[in-house]
Amino acid sequence: MQGTRSSHRHKLSTHRIIQFTVITFKDMEWKDDRAVVVDLGRQGVGVETPAKLDPGFIWFKDKVGGFRAGVLMWSRPVGTNHRAGIRLVQLTQDEEQFIEGQISLIRANKPLDNPVAVMTTIMEALTDSRGSAAAKSAAQAAAAEEEEEPDVRSVKRSV
Repeated sequence: MQGTRSSHRHKLSTHRIIQFTVITFKDMEWKDDRAVVVDLGRQGVGVETPAKLDPGFIWFKDKVGGFRAGVLMWSRPVGTNHRAGIRLVQLTQDEEQFIEGQISLIRANKPLDNPVAVMTTIMEALTDSRGSAAAKSAAQAAAAEEEEEPDVRSVKRSV
């Protein structure tokens, strides 16, 4: 995936385990998960997991590289694990607070107040002056998948 990156990632000498929530673009399903960070750059992070992760919005439990959010851009098998690339998303403090509130609702098994607003916030953060061509293409792909999915008003919890 090096050919599609706009900045270099640096391999970490000590791998860090991160916890996150992922909301998949395909079916708006959410799941808490964990991964090992294997490399980190200014705009993205490479992780390894035992299972494949589907593209979607990532909300880190603790900041990674100074970011709370990202978009899972790709995932592929590597040996017995899966390697994934996460594009880090710069959010304003207000955007972070809004999404944190929405994630809290999910964890309390309550429906989101406005799931479309959550995804719009993320996509706008990706496509404004802070975003890159790769992030914009991810936003377009997510929007296309969203059009295929008729009910985006509910987020399902994966068990």
